Amino acid sequence: MAEAFTWESIHAYLRSKTHHGNPGLSQAKKIRLVRALSDDAAYWALKLKDSDEAGAREIAAVLMAPLWAAEDDRFEESVLALAQGADWEVREWATEPFIALYRARPHVAHERFVRWGEGASPAIKRAIAVASRTLAKGPAVRLEHLLTWADALAVEEDPYVRKNLGPFAIGEQFFVSISRRGASASRPLGRSPILGGALECGYGLLCPPGGPVLGSGQPLGPGFDRR
Repeated sequence: MAEAFTWESIHAYLRSKTHHGNPGLSQAKKIRLVRALSDDAAYWALKLKDSDEAGAREIAAVLMAPLWAAEDDRFEESVLALAQGADWEVREWATEPFIALYRARPHVAHERFVRWGEGASPAIKRAIAVASRTLAKGPAVRLEHLLTWADALAVEEDPYVRKNLGPFAIGEQFFVSISRRGASASRPLGRSPILGGALECGYGLLCPPGGPVLGSGQPLGPGFDRR
């Protein structure tokens, strides 16, 4: 099916509709286009990643997700570039490869997330923050990994990172993850004061006074047992 497309026809299609009053496709239509191009994903990802059209770069980012996840690290530089691009919607779509990488290669992704969380740009750290919130909803992610990323990102001073990994994000998503696994799965929580406070807040929401303790029935540690 992808053979029917050309650079020109893809860009014409991207500009043929309006979305929220601006030229462009809806998210659903862009996802359908991604699927149509997926049989030749590597070709189109590399072709579209440098387009002047933001929608084309969004599609390139999603096409790269399974390729990078499948140990094709030639896409890593492009993923990082898209995650740091000027257009906020492209940055949003560029979080998908981070999620896919962890789901396919968790130990590789964890090592890179830790390294980038310590020394990468705020945009890359923000991509990790957004990815961690999505990953926390599923069963495959290791709680230890989530908390390690959160510890590093919680002390980040850049507001672009902080607002994407704030107390409510941690309280809502990380504690869903903890409650699903059971409290005994976690290490002592929150080395940083910011993360510790956020986790305390989330724990209080899920386990009010007189309510059950998370998971196994064991308290999470000093300061967390509210029974």
